[in-house]
Amino acid sequence: MLDQGIEVRLRASFGIATFPHHAEDLNSLIAAADHALFAIKEAGKDAVGQFTKG
Repeated sequence: MLDQGIEVRLRASFGIATFPHHAEDLNSLIAAADHALFAIKEAGKDAVGQFTKG
C-alpha cells in the first residue's frame, strides 16, 4: 500500500548554533540558529549553515 506511484521530494535547510560558543542563553541561541538558517535560505536553500558572528 505504500507505493502508490506518488513521487515525493524532501528538501531541508538547517541553521546551527551552539551553546555557549554562539550564545549565552536560550533566546540568543535560537536567534543565532535562525540567523544561520535565513543565511542558508538566502544563499539557495538545501544546506546546513553554522552561525557566524559578524
